[in-house]
Parts: sequence; structure tokens; C-alpha cells
Amino acid sequence: MDEQAAAEANEGIDRTLAEWAAAIAQGDLAIVCSLVTEDAEFWTQGAAALTGRRAVESALKPLVEAYRVSQRFDEQQRFLGPDWALLCGVECNILEPRSGGPRREVKQRAFSLLRRENDERWRFARGITNQGPAEKGDAVA
Repeated sequence: MDEQAAAEANEGIDRTLAEWAAAIAQGDLAIVCSLVTEDAEFWTQGAAALTGRRAVESALKPLVEAYRVSQRFDEQQRFLGPDWALLCGVECNILEPRSGGPRREVKQRAFSLLRRENDERWRFARGITNQGPAEKGDAVA
């Protein structure tokens, strides 16, 4: 992949990451689901795999109804192919109960596979998260 193609791919991936974070913060599941491939599969520690957009929406709906969610991805590595990208890092979620109460921060290791689809949009196709060992400063009061 030449430099221009890599720059364009990275720009598209960064846009998808930003759109995801904004949609999660707004609780806009329609946008979140539009950023996921039809055949997406996500593995989360201790839970059954989420397969497809409807499963993602069903899993996230109670979360965004109960909490204001702020999410960021602290990317540590990016591997780029012609129509795929693997991102490795730490996902940080701040959950503020809508009914009041203390907020909490949940950090987990994450691998995300994005795929460029026929419309040239980058979407999440696969993902796996795992809560690692607690680190000093992980908890938010």
C-alpha cells in the first residue's frame, strides 16, 4: 500500500473511531450500528458472542438507557492491510448512572478488526475485549 492510500485508510479509520465515540456518548444506537458490519462478531469476557448489528443494538440498549457513557480507545498498535485494519489497545468506558450515583470507569484490553466495505466506509467487523489485572488508578469515584 502506498503512502497516499495508507493515509486515506488511516483517515477513514480515525473517522470511524470518532463517530463511534460520539454516537456512544449521545446514546445513538442507529449510528453505532451503522458502524458495524452485518456479519460482525464481538467477544466480551464472560458473555456470549454478539453476532450482527441487532445483537450489538440489543446489548447496548440497556447500557445507554441506564448510563451516560463516555468511551475512548487508547490505541497502542495499528496494523493496516488494503481493506482491513487491526487495532490493539485499551478501551476506557466512563459510566455515569442516569438515576444518579457514583460514576465508574471500566478499562479493558481490546482488539478490533475493521473492514473497508464496498461503500468505502470502515466498519467494525470483529472485536474481543478482556478486563486485565487492576492497575493503580483504574477506579473512579
